[in-house]
Amino acid sequence: MTTAARNAIFEEHTDLIDLVIRKYYRLIQSCRLNEDDVRQDLSIEMLEAIEKYNPEIGPSLRIYLKQRLGYTIMNMVVPSKLYGVPKAPRTKSFQVLSLDAPDLNGVPMQIPVFDDHPACILIQDEINLLPDPQRAVMTDLLYGKRVHSNNKSLREARKQIRERMDEIGLTRLPTWKECVACA
Repeated sequence: MTTAARNAIFEEHTDLIDLVIRKYYRLIQSCRLNEDDVRQDLSIEMLEAIEKYNPEIGPSLRIYLKQRLGYTIMNMVVPSKLYGVPKAPRTKSFQVLSLDAPDLNGVPMQIPVFDDHPACILIQDEINLLPDPQRAVMTDLLYGKRVHSNNKSLREARKQIRERMDEIGLTRLPTWKECVACA
């Protein structure tokens, strides 16, 4: 498809962007999304959708575009996209607290930092240092996916993390509370 033809189809269906924004207006407002940013993202998605559209699969371009734009808005409000936190849970109880925000008494939060604590390693950093197959298996394990216990990559990843722990004198991984105190 040529750029001129794609742009002509885009001009014909520009009203869909406003239609989808109106449909999801409360969601956009509750998530505090900037309407101009949403409009821009929907425009880009519409251009990409026009390029990918196959009339043999779906007979109505208008319905196809409406669905794609709706899915785009729904993906914008996922916590991982909204807050920039990868793999954030999709539950409503998920909150991001700003470190600059004051606490309930109006006092700025003080986050303790102990840089000299030798017995704390960040497991995510250690996993990121692993080779690709080992990193993939460890990530699957941490996010609750089924991993076979006889997996060679899993054994190698555990071995490398154990060696790293031995280097700094750790006998066990710190608990969540200990890591929060270290961080």
